[in-house]
Amino acid sequence: MYQQTDQFRAKLKKRIRREFNYWFALAFDEINAVKVKRDLTALYDRLLEYNEEEYRKIAKAARAFTIQYLTAKEKKKLKDDVIDEYVEFVLTGYNYTTEYLYYPEAERKRLILGERILTAKEYHDHKMYNKAVQKAADLWYTQSYQYAIDIEDTVEVETFKEAGIDQVIWMAEHDEKTCHVCQGLDGQIFDIDEVPNKPHYFCRCWIKPYRED
Repeated sequence: MYQQTDQFRAKLKKRIRREFNYWFALAFDEINAVKVKRDLTALYDRLLEYNEEEYRKIAKAARAFTIQYLTAKEKKKLKDDVIDEYVEFVLTGYNYTTEYLYYPEAERKRLILGERILTAKEYHDHKMYNKAVQKAADLWYTQSYQYAIDIEDTVEVETFKEAGIDQVIWMAEHDEKTCHVCQGLDGQIFDIDEVPNKPHYFCRCWIKPYRED
């Protein structure tokens, strides 16, 4: 689980660094309100497009991972061509881990960065400027990586529902990073419609079918 997301995570860091380097190198005399709005709109459009392409790959990998836990009879119940449907479901719905909507939050981040850039220029404060750009890059990484995990989780749950799975077992990762909440959930059995929301950002717990036999 999460192998495709781990690959995305590594590529995401490089992508963000490449995209935001332009802003780190920008001189104050090159900055004006029109340019900032235009260039930031183009930046976030590229970031969103890149994520969506990667999220579809992640969803396909999650589907394949989940199917291995199904019986032949359960596999026959699965629908075709649902990957885009599940990705759209996650990106357009309210997220209980992040507590926001994906696209509106991306726009909010863009607007905040624009305001901070223009404020830094007004005060000619390079430290303020660099801090604003770095924070924007960090926040985009956090949002993008968390939603990659959410894509995998959603595909997993929905695939089990399609297959007619009624109950699942919560599986926590067992290492030094596992929090006490996840440790407490580990091994618990839940109805498929009552699987708890992830307790924190970047939670890597997963589920597998529970069968009494």
